[in-house]
Amino acid sequence: MSEITDKITGIKNNQTTIDCLLENKEITMREDKEPTKWLLDVNYQRSHVAMGMVYCKDVKAGDFPSHIHKNAREYLICAKGSFLFFLEGRAVREVKVGECVSVPQGMTHKSKPLIDDTQIAWICVPCDKGILSKKEVG
Repeated sequence: MSEITDKITGIKNNQTTIDCLLENKEITMREDKEPTKWLLDVNYQRSHVAMGMVYCKDVKAGDFPSHIHKNAREYLICAKGSFLFFLEGRAVREVKVGECVSVPQGMTHKSKPLIDDTQIAWICVPCDKGILSKKEVG
């Protein structure tokens, strides 16, 4: 059983963590910049929680890159438009305005906008250290 656990841990360690995700050139993290494909905004952060928005102007931008929050559970709430939610590489469901999905800690996930000008509110509990450090640096 430990051999299987070791292999799963190895796979997860090779996935993109939030630290690496924030270095992606397709994601802009400041409101005062024109977004490249996606705009990630951190509106509130403390050690116990971080909240913000993700904006995608055009569905041609493609998927928000697949990533993992090693230290946090994430909640995604569709504020405008709609998106297809993927967990561990599989499409789980379409998320429409007012609906929420919960992402367990350590699970690979991504979102694909289905409508132009899609906006997704996100909440990480507790605050993922990758978000905190990037915001302090940026």
